[in-house]
Amino acid sequence: MSGQVTSGAVSDPSRTLSVTRIADRFWYWQAINPDTPEAGWPNGSGPVVGSVFLEVDDGIVLIDPQVPPDAPNRDRFWAALDRDMARHDGQWLAILLTFPGHDRSTHEIVSRYGAVVTTSIWIPSGTASWSPIGHTHVYHRETTLPGGIVPILFDFPGGYPDGEGAFFIPGHRALVLGDIVVGRESGDPHGPGLRLPPESTYIGEDDASRSAVRAWFGTTLLESLVDVQSRLDPQTILVTHGEPMIGTGGAAISELLGALRGYRMGP
Repeated sequence: MSGQVTSGAVSDPSRTLSVTRIADRFWYWQAINPDTPEAGWPNGSGPVVGSVFLEVDDGIVLIDPQVPPDAPNRDRFWAALDRDMARHDGQWLAILLTFPGHDRSTHEIVSRYGAVVTTSIWIPSGTASWSPIGHTHVYHRETTLPGGIVPILFDFPGGYPDGEGAFFIPGHRALVLGDIVVGRESGDPHGPGLRLPPESTYIGEDDASRSAVRAWFGTTLLESLVDVQSRLDPQTILVTHGEPMIGTGGAAISELLGALRGYRMGP
């Protein structure tokens, strides 16, 4: 985004927007999601959510975008994005969603720029049959997404294949994660890193479901993330909940894999 509003990470929920430059034309921003439940999200995260901006020669990609809710930062956000979009008049804007529940400000953004550029909304193939958000495109494991972004799809326990996506941005060795794995919150005593949401957020609350999730941690999820690490070797991880890991993503994945291997060994 061409106009930085506030540098650094959002650690105080009273600060409703923070923008971090990852590289030229590649930005990560954090904003308050006004739809956050009073007790926080089921994955254990608070109201601050992360989004991604990537500009390429012929268009702009936004991932899980959240416009800040307060008027001053909202106005500054729109002014910066308006300048970016003006450079791409007649080109395209693609909004990539890790899953439909992260649509956030998607339709507000599409409404604002639909007359300026060709817009598209992409969701994972496993959600296409029930998604209520009015997507325009579905991505599969083999899809090449706008901006050359590579999709990664995850199978959930209980027979829900390709239910959530993540995105790898090859030119920056950056991985963007939705809810399947989240980042530690600012102030966590363990410091920046990845963590698993509570078992109940993956499927149900009953003991049988919890047992299935624990088995899934040590098999399907572990194997998926081992593949991501070995095949793509991300060094930056941008999370839509929690704090980003810029340049330390490889270590963060290795730490998480160690925890998941513990589930494989059983109690």
